[in-house]
Amino acid sequence: MPIKSISSPASSARSLASQKLLSQWLADVAAPVGAQDRPDEVRALTAIHAALDWITHLDWDWYVTVTNLTTTASQASVALPSNLRDLVSVRVSGTDQAQRPIFPIRRDLYNRVRYDQSSLSIPTHYSLVSLGDLRVLELLPTPDQAETLTVTYIRQPLKETAIGNALDISESMEEPLLFRAQGLVGQWRGKEGSWVERMFVLAEQARSASHAQDTIHFDEDIRMISFDEHGTRNWPWTHPLYREYD
Repeated sequence: MPIKSISSPASSARSLASQKLLSQWLADVAAPVGAQDRPDEVRALTAIHAALDWITHLDWDWYVTVTNLTTTASQASVALPSNLRDLVSVRVSGTDQAQRPIFPIRRDLYNRVRYDQSSLSIPTHYSLVSLGDLRVLELLPTPDQAETLTVTYIRQPLKETAIGNALDISESMEEPLLFRAQGLVGQWRGKEGSWVERMFVLAEQARSASHAQDTIHFDEDIRMISFDEHGTRNWPWTHPLYREYD
């Protein structure tokens, strides 16, 4: 799972949410094969959901959301939201209410630099644990008291099925999704290959332009190599640009 850091949400040129209802989507997707009045026969909804999966192979900043999670003293594991796709950043608020970043680290690397892990303290790092569909943060070190984690992440889009609702996409995603879904329906219904390929090319071009519009611009991935430990509830962390070892 990629770990990212947002430079500034205010710099985003994010689109507005799409207002186009699913009923209209179904008709438009089925139109090239003459089935706008019977979209179920050409699996238009399946094509829309498949196109949405294709679009979201890329991480869209439009789906960035923030939630607060509460840790438990002496417990290292914290369950992440079920709709999480990619993790962006994690910050912790201690008793002084000041938010401080905690950074990703591989568990084996943490074990190398922290031999004695029996002490409890404010978390400085985390590792990710995947258990099937359940994703968990393992806080390092284990917190000695309840903390509030502010988790910024990219969520999974909802796959709408109610025809009276709008799709869970931005306005800028409408064109690539339409082209891709129409291409899929045309492919399934036997339209000529050149037409199908043309729709897929148009979809890819539109997706690239749309993705650039909905991007906040991520910083480089944060790197945590090592740190020192002093005091009872210290804050031992290394600046992301500082590398202690090559």
